[in-house]
Amino acid sequence: MPSSASPDPRTPDPGAGESAEPQPVGLGEAAQAFLTTPETVSTSVRSLDEALGGGLQPGRLYLVAGAQDAGGGLLATGAAQAAVFDHHKAVFYGASGPSHQDIAARVMAARLQIDYRALREGRLQGHQRAAVAELSEQPAAALLRIDDRPELCADGLAMLTQDVPGLGLIVVDRLQETRDPRRPMSGPAAVVEAAQALTHLARARHVPVLAVLDTDDGDLLAALDADVTVTLTSSYLGCLGPRADIAERDLGTVAQAAFETDLAHARLRDLPPPPFNPTAVFRTQDGQRAMAGLIKAAGSFADRLQDLPVGLRQDLRRLVADAESDHADLLGRLGGSQLGVLRDAACCPELPDTDDGRRLQKALDAFLGHALAHGYASPEQAADAA
Repeated sequence: MPSSASPDPRTPDPGAGESAEPQPVGLGEAAQAFLTTPETVSTSVRSLDEALGGGLQPGRLYLVAGAQDAGGGLLATGAAQAAVFDHHKAVFYGASGPSHQDIAARVMAARLQIDYRALREGRLQGHQRAAVAELSEQPAAALLRIDDRPELCADGLAMLTQDVPGLGLIVVDRLQETRDPRRPMSGPAAVVEAAQALTHLARARHVPVLAVLDTDDGDLLAALDADVTVTLTSSYLGCLGPRADIAERDLGTVAQAAFETDLAHARLRDLPPPPFNPTAVFRTQDGQRAMAGLIKAAGSFADRLQDLPVGLRQDLRRLVADAESDHADLLGRLGGSQLGVLRDAACCPELPDTDDGRRLQKALDAFLGHALAHGYASPEQAADAA
């Protein structure tokens, strides 16, 4: 099976022997790459993918820097499991630190959302054991190749990945700031050399290379000169975190992303959406317009509320009263009455088949539509999501 990767034709293939002399590329030829959407690899974190411009792009070295508790290893395994199970691309995972059992357990735990420690310690029971067995037997599972030999080096990675079919991602977990004589990719000088080799490897294989570095030391990061540096901070603003600062060579910081650590499942994940705040949502210009339209349409039924379903009748009466009150907003009552009408509208109440009824239906639809566009989920939708 031939590789799906598309090597840069100007870059010699490491270890391939004699190759043609690289040729200069014109602006027009180079610009063609920007006219097609690249086959990126997800990090498994939507906010981080967006900050990276869609995910990990081919031909670039992504250096993930930060202290050991900042989540660099979890980002690496998240990208590996997305490449394998979502994109069906082969991944070569150079584990220079964690063992192959650690990596496999993190990938499985994140993918299946099962307890990482229980999996790593062989304590899974029943359906969870069956789920792990089923996932491990899928053809996609064979796409992840893990090498945790202590002598692994950047040049060795180039040789080992040379003939991997369908290669979509190379991971190095991790480059170590402190020199370890048993690990070639450790110590400042060796890390700089490894980063240079990995940059060339990304170009030659035309795949993203993601390398985790166990420090965020500014001097060392500057010396490494990676295409993209993702600096992880374990917490910020006192309690929130972690955060990623995305910097590109010669441009500095270009984006940021916030997410959270799910240690139980050995993964990074997006922050949950903030609670729906009806008072704030309907305070905007569009929200006020939807609110005013609903109150006007409800006014047509002021003397004949009995024509409306009982639940909607009561909630509309409360909404109109709270909207006209000088203190309901301060006391929080307005948000409660807005939620009540939203619940009614989401249940598609049967309204009178009259001009007034149709106007009220249109106003209810606009009221509900505005809320849905700003994060509202009906009780039924919330239950389904849970």
